[in-house]
Formats: sequence, structure tokens, C-alpha cells
Amino acid sequence: MNARDAVAGGGLVILMRHGDYSVTADGRKGLNAAGIAAAERSARFISEELGITGVSALFSSDAERACETAEIVGRHLKYEERIQDVALRPGGSGIAELVFSEYCEKRVIIVTHIPVIETQYAAFLGRNAFFEFRPAALTVLKYIPGKLCYEQIASFPE
Repeated sequence: MNARDAVAGGGLVILMRHGDYSVTADGRKGLNAAGIAAAERSARFISEELGITGVSALFSSDAERACETAEIVGRHLKYEERIQDVALRPGGSGIAELVFSEYCEKRVIIVTHIPVIETQYAAFLGRNAFFEFRPAALTVLKYIPGKLCYEQIASFPE
């Protein structure tokens, strides 16, 4: 089964790391050219390779680099809600509980940081698992009804 077939129907969570960034003299951490390009490639993977044209919610950390990455993804697909959440910042508690309670049968994208991805990944799968941490890397998880967990079905880049 290819990734496009695997994402058909049911709830999905796409965990995505923000793109590569640079720190400016004033301390801002915005995407650099490589980060923008990587976010564009990942967004095209979601829309073109997976065939996902819309999601219920596009979540991100409120950090500038995560917001910019989410904005790039949002230009490639439709979303019903765009939510920035401080719980998705490094050291934050994440939003797995919210996703399980309100979005498990829906499609969501979560753009965040490595430490949060690690905790969310473990929460969604019920165990620790491998995640590619390159800038703008993403992993697609599919909800398993009745088991209250997800399974990994795709990642980019592979």
C-alpha cells in the first residue's frame, strides 16, 4: 500500500518539525532560505504525494520559526482552524490530549520543535519510536479506532 492509499479516510496527525532558521542580531529566530525551501518541499509532499488537500486544524508553536513553517504549509492546503499554542514550544506539555479528545477522527498538522515532537510521538503511538529530526521533516500517523492510539504510515524525507 502506498502512502496516498494509507492516508485515505480516518483521523491523521502529521507531526512536523519547523524549518531551519537563523538567529538575527536582535535575537529573532526566523526561517532562513534553506528552511523555507525544506518547508515548501514538505508541504508539497503533503499535498501532492499524500493527496491531502485540507485539514481540520493546523497547529503550531507560537515561536516565529514554527509559525512561518505552518504558514508555508497552509499555502498548500485548506484548513478550518489555524491555532498557535504555547504548549507546543520547547518544554511545553504538547497537545496530544486535546487531539485525542477533539480531533482523533480528523486530520491535523502539528508544527513544533524536537523535544515536543518526542513527547507527542510517544503519546500518540503509546511507545517511543524513531522520528527524523531534519528541518521540516514530518511523520504521518493514522488513528486506530478502538485502540486510542496511532500508527506510523509515512515520513518525509525518507
